[in-house]
Amino acid sequence: MSSRPADDQGFTLMELLVVIAILAIVMPVLAAAFALGYKTTTASTAELAASHNRQLIAAYLTEDVQSAVTAEDATSADTTTCMVAGDTLVGRVKWSDVDIAGSTARAVTYVLATIGGERQLIRRSCVALVRSDLVLVHGAVSSTFACLSAGYTAVSCTTFAVVRLTATDIAGSFAVTGMARS
Repeated sequence: MSSRPADDQGFTLMELLVVIAILAIVMPVLAAAFALGYKTTTASTAELAASHNRQLIAAYLTEDVQSAVTAEDATSADTTTCMVAGDTLVGRVKWSDVDIAGSTARAVTYVLATIGGERQLIRRSCVALVRSDLVLVHGAVSSTFACLSAGYTAVSCTTFAVVRLTATDIAGSFAVTGMARS
């Protein structure tokens, strides 16, 4: 073999074969690392979404039930208070906010609704003619609202001491309880 002239640019066939051999060893390792990273990110995102659903329900249900004077479950004859067309009633609590200006009636309704093709558990809060909505669970499968006694046995919602909201989403089922103030 003869040596290359100083002004010769480019790579020899041997150099290219060595680079290709090294890439053949390194690329599968890099591809596997990226695939694992993607799967881990997807799983973590799903777990965070499920945790977020549970935290939202716990934050709102407990306060709503503590304020409540009356509660209604899905068997309520009232299917219009603080609801919109297409809603499925899960449960409702009502009370009056009292301040220096007087008393204001409030109803909070928990409903299942399909929005943009996604089933959601929504908290609809109504004061006078103003309604505000908050999605508590994305990807909801089902939800139940049960009125319980202080001993956690099922009772009529007219005599409730505890309310349990059980929701099922794509990550599984969970229950949150709220105790009424006595």
